[in-house]
Amino acid sequence: MNRLTSCVSVAWLALTISSLAAEPGRKFPVPEAAAQQAAVAQVAEVYKPDYELAKSPAQKIELAKKLLLEATATKDDLVARFVLFRVARDIAAQQGDLTTAFDAIERIDVEYDSNVLPQKMAAAATAAKALNTEKEKREVAALLYPLVDEARMADRYEPAKALAELALNCAKEGRDPELARHLAAKATEIEEAAAEFPTIQAAEKVLLDKPSDPEANAAVGKFACFWKGDWERGVPMLALGNDGLSNAAALLELAERPDPLKVGDAWWKVAEAVEGSRRSRVQTHAAEFYRQALPALSGLTKTRVDRLLASLPATTNYSPTPAGARDRTPSIEGIWRESANVVYSISQTGNRFQGTTIYRHPTAGQIRAVVEGNIALDGKITASLRHVQAPRDWQSQKRSAALSADGKTIQGRAILESGKSEAFEWKLQDTEAAFIGMKRKSLNFSKRVFQIASGGVVIGAVSETQSWKMVGQQLVISWGPGDTETLTLSADQKTARAVVVFKNGKKETTAWQK
Repeated sequence: MNRLTSCVSVAWLALTISSLAAEPGRKFPVPEAAAQQAAVAQVAEVYKPDYELAKSPAQKIELAKKLLLEATATKDDLVARFVLFRVARDIAAQQGDLTTAFDAIERIDVEYDSNVLPQKMAAAATAAKALNTEKEKREVAALLYPLVDEARMADRYEPAKALAELALNCAKEGRDPELARHLAAKATEIEEAAAEFPTIQAAEKVLLDKPSDPEANAAVGKFACFWKGDWERGVPMLALGNDGLSNAAALLELAERPDPLKVGDAWWKVAEAVEGSRRSRVQTHAAEFYRQALPALSGLTKTRVDRLLASLPATTNYSPTPAGARDRTPSIEGIWRESANVVYSISQTGNRFQGTTIYRHPTAGQIRAVVEGNIALDGKITASLRHVQAPRDWQSQKRSAALSADGKTIQGRAILESGKSEAFEWKLQDTEAAFIGMKRKSLNFSKRVFQIASGGVVIGAVSETQSWKMVGQQLVISWGPGDTETLTLSADQKTARAVVVFKNGKKETTAWQK
């Protein structure tokens, strides 16, 4: 792997390509109430001195984090482990630390058969009552932003509306007009999708009896793709549908040897026929194929595609980064080519990440996989393969794997369909190890801000950027036609350095200690 690839992307890429036939790991049942009550009493007894010393909100937050790490270390008692996660969640939420509360909830969800959304909604409502400063309110609004989408993607429109309203209020009171604007737009989108949803439910009932029904496939497929961005589900349905433009684009995408330029053009044409967030969502999908096509393009065609990509609205990839998460989690945005056969992109907010791999298999054709996961306070990564789309009768599979990184290796284990347990390990290069554990730093080069985060290299231009790609250890940033700059990173076990070279030849260097 590229030395500047984060531990997240290393594990993720190997997970998506190396073994697509495993099942999700089994989860433990949530302990019974009586058992939990006994464990709560035990935790209170063991940690009585800590409870007594934790007087201020900051001290109580530190206690919550301590309990969270204690839960991670508790291997021999499933009830105590669950209760430690739960108590950490509750203490953090009561002090307004939604980052730690969400971390605890997601760790519970990794191992126990729990319902995440109600827990997060309850934690958010509790945390909102404890917020005192504008900064705290901005952070909570940013943390709730992706949760609104989680509820919307699960077709939980009433919870999505409630979360959007809470997040919007926090953004307004926190004086974050950009985030408030995006949340207001998202609230409108939720209202529109909710109004259309009963029609989609009726179409899904039709598909139960008539799975090839063109009208029902078109309706459900467009809703999945345009409203939810669920292209893995929606594209095959659009290929069976009777909507002319989207049907043609879907058939091109699902071809055994798809031409990325033709696929991109077809989806861009579809985007021009829809409005609002749906247009941005379809354009983003088209852009994915344009970026695949770019290395082989030249002349007028390349200029046309470059300008289409440059025309994408800034809101397409909007993803607020909670300030409270910046000391421990990356915020990744972009797409780059790792080799001639693999293209992948990663996006992350807080401690949640999602990525897409497009792999051109030498015999099976194009394979597309989507991965989601979580990074815990102790650095443990849990990744799940959510969708796989591939030709030649490859079936959609799901797998999950628990991964951990200690600065030298990344280790994981999964269970195959045969029941056999499979372990995998990746050794990190010195540069990768040096980046793991580094706190986020900001590099300001000529008022263009880049961010470096823990867990590997994480670079994102947060203003004016049109496009960027990784070439070895070098980041090439294109601000506009003919305007290109490069950023090169290097690191040993103690120091990391970043060198930017501007188009006029000027060079600036920044170094920081681990």
